[in-house]
Amino acid sequence: MSSLRGVDRGRSPRGGRGGGRGGGGIGRGNNCGGNRGGNRGGSRVGLGHVDPRESNDHSASNAPSHSTLSKRKNKRLLATEDLLPGDIHIFTRPTEYIGGVIVLENLQYIGSYNWVNENKPAILVPGSPPEWKDNRLPIKLAPDRGKVYVDQNAHRLPAMPLLPLFKAVDAVQHNTAINWKAVAFVTDRNGLRKLADWADGGRKYGEFRIDMQLTGDRTVLLQRWEPSAVVQASRGSYGHNFEKISTTAYPGCEESKSHHRIVKYDLSGLTLIVRFEVDACLPTGPSEGSGVADDLARQLSSLSVASNDPVSQGTSASRGTNSSVIRVVGGGRIVSHADIVELKTGTNPNVKIAKYRDQLLIGQTPHLFLAIHNKGNVREIRKTQLAPAEMNGLAGLQRKFGKLRALLQSIQEFVITQGSGARLSLICKGGKLEVQRRKSQHSALPDDILARFVL
Repeated sequence: MSSLRGVDRGRSPRGGRGGGRGGGGIGRGNNCGGNRGGNRGGSRVGLGHVDPRESNDHSASNAPSHSTLSKRKNKRLLATEDLLPGDIHIFTRPTEYIGGVIVLENLQYIGSYNWVNENKPAILVPGSPPEWKDNRLPIKLAPDRGKVYVDQNAHRLPAMPLLPLFKAVDAVQHNTAINWKAVAFVTDRNGLRKLADWADGGRKYGEFRIDMQLTGDRTVLLQRWEPSAVVQASRGSYGHNFEKISTTAYPGCEESKSHHRIVKYDLSGLTLIVRFEVDACLPTGPSEGSGVADDLARQLSSLSVASNDPVSQGTSASRGTNSSVIRVVGGGRIVSHADIVELKTGTNPNVKIAKYRDQLLIGQTPHLFLAIHNKGNVREIRKTQLAPAEMNGLAGLQRKFGKLRALLQSIQEFVITQGSGARLSLICKGGKLEVQRRKSQHSALPDDILARFVL
């Protein structure tokens, strides 16, 4: 779920995804000043504020922690302490894309998973988003309380938050070859939204950081970076409880947390693999993946996590050279992409869908359910469905996506010049988007995963 002005998603810490204070303020897109990361009293927290649109809408109160990130007290140090001083490149904001009409095409579901609520990292594949219940109105929501995830992938596997993406894809696509060498970027939706806003001249995200690494000859890994993976829920937000009361877990997924979907598509010639969280799905009949859970369960039954592995324990020691640090369990179902839903809450009855269109289009999410409330009293749920032509043609956002496409090409070209040994970070600060080198040579992925980009 996400929110913008007048929409209090409930996912974010103060000033983040969770929405405005007092039940009516600014939600997921209200982070114009870079007030990110659950900072207190509205103060700035250096680079990398909590993304107001992409934090995971699930309570973290009882979740096992595999991360040390959320335990850091001085979040200011997290932005630059592991970076070498000085920039090595500064990107120029694109003025336009000269390649003509921007088209998003060849959408393909390639994997999905839920995080299992265990003491060591484990994912349920293919998993399933919770199903929409369509409750009778009106409904009364209690304010959100407790801790919430900003980035559950980083919280549960801080050393390699991109790894579950590949493990899920491998499990689902075990008989289908993916041409990994043809992929331009592997990224979260979160990073694309930040880059799109910067390229278009917006300041919705304020300051941010994205870690980068080249693998193979041309593939760029974009790894999300946050100062803290778990934060306190925002005061006056209702999004968590809206999701809880409005959805029900798919059988077999009751003990799992958050559903992450991975898709592949072409953005006017650039092949992207994009991961994003799905809030809910429509309750339909047999899915496009009926029977896959049983097959996966048989295939994955022998996989396990070594108890002494430093990655599975969330440490910063040796990260390992293979991907066995995460357990994969078969369960859930593959949901049709036409049935996935983005959930939001808001207080402004005049809010327009244009405020959310970039998020829906980057994830190719066709359904938006917006609960309009007054201090938690919901009397209307506004349902919007985007047509396929709107999704593919990036309706209303040609200019913005054109600039994103141009920026991505510039990023890819630069990272290629630095080689696969470079550990780089994109830093957006003061309106500038620059590149700095990192001190550590730690890889974003283990060797056995990286090998697919060169074989």
